[in-house]
Amino acid sequence: MYGLTPYFLTKIAIEIPVLLIQPLLMLTLIYWGIGLNDPTEKFFRYYLILMLLAQVAAGFGYCISASFNNPDSAIAASAIV
Repeated sequence: MYGLTPYFLTKIAIEIPVLLIQPLLMLTLIYWGIGLNDPTEKFFRYYLILMLLAQVAAGFGYCISASFNNPDSAIAASAIV
């Protein structure tokens, strides 16, 4: 119905708020919970890394899922890659 590029870009654009909030919640609970009491600069640097990692992982998953018509083959391809 749609091409790969419009689907991928739309899906990523819609998921941006979720992919920004989830790493922040996880980091907020874990950062001080394990005793990392460093300045806030390091907290936000770690958040930036975690947020970018979440964006890349979601983009990779969406790209693989959009490349295949069958969910089973998409799962098999993602494991190989």
